Formats: sequence, structure tokens, C-alpha cells
Amino acid sequence: MPGVKRVLQLLKQDGHSLILITARGGMNKDMIKITEERLKNAEMDIFDKYYWATEKKMKYV
Repeated sequence: MPGVKRVLQLLKQDGHSLILITARGGMNKDMIKITEERLKNAEMDIFDKYYWATEKKMKYV
């Protein structure tokens, strides 16, 4: 989505905590490493906390 990267960076700069909640890594643990590498390459390794292999995401909201 256009502009999402910039908005997340601005939120981080303003002192907000960023949390990534994803189902990735549940069936295939290699997906965690792949996703971390993609975030790093895109200069998006700005999250404060990660919840990997999370099927029931609403419990973290």
C-alpha cells in the first residue's frame, strides 16, 4: 500500500511502539528468517515486538 512505510517510520519517530503480529512461521519456521531479512532489506526492521506463528491475532489487540 502506498505510503505505509513512511507512516510507520513517522509513528516510530514520534515514539510509538510498533508490533508485528503474523501467522508466518507456523508451518514453516524458515518463513520467520525470510520475513526478517525482507524487512531488513526494505529498511522496515523497525518493529519493537514480533508475534510469529499467531493464528488468533485478536488476543493481542
